[in-house]
Amino acid sequence: MKTNLCYILMVLGILSVSCEGERGEQGITGEPGDNCWTILGDVNGDGETNSLDCVGVDGVDGNNCWDTNNDGIADPDEDVNKDGNHDVLDCQGSDGQNSNFTAQKLEIDVSQVDTDLTQVNIAHPEITSELLQNSTLIFFLEDIEDNTFLAIPGRSDAQNRQYDVVLAPGEVILGVSDYDGFNDYGWIEDSWDTLHITIITIDPDAINGKSTQQDVLASLKLAGVDVTNYQEVMAHFGL
Repeated sequence: MKTNLCYILMVLGILSVSCEGERGEQGITGEPGDNCWTILGDVNGDGETNSLDCVGVDGVDGNNCWDTNNDGIADPDEDVNKDGNHDVLDCQGSDGQNSNFTAQKLEIDVSQVDTDLTQVNIAHPEITSELLQNSTLIFFLEDIEDNTFLAIPGRSDAQNRQYDVVLAPGEVILGVSDYDGFNDYGWIEDSWDTLHITIITIDPDAINGKSTQQDVLASLKLAGVDVTNYQEVMAHFGL
């Protein structure tokens, strides 16, 4: 019985080996495909057919983001931030306001202020006690002809003048002196045209009545706003 079993196993082993066929010969190599330039031809027109003819054609240039009317011309009104350049900075939206602040602007004509005045009293009914208590005010004098702005309190090197501001209910008082604070130097005729007042009103409920002018200015500085730069202040508040 053991002999028959061994015989059967030997036969099966021989059969399993004999079932594996010989490896066939390698097939014939296919013909090479056509080069891209063979199909496309001399696409770039350089007189040669090569891989350069397989490069796609450049797309049409898009319009600059500041070119709002898509005419390819740098129009004055497209210089949104008024820095004299047409670039991506004109494509940026204005920074959102702090939810605790709202802003408005007053413009006061100072073109007729008398010469040599060292104290300029400007009556304005919107300067109320409540406004002074809950608001921070930023002041700029504008020379329209020269398109210049002076943040005040501040100094004008060209005029050798120091300009200061005092506020009272119903009134804005401008002080004019030389750099040393002497009142021998007063207002210069036709020097300034407009007094711009940016009124940043604080929500007393949101800040529990504890916010100060320093807090407001610090918040603007943190937002990257130079409060001595008229254009930056206007752009920040969308005025």
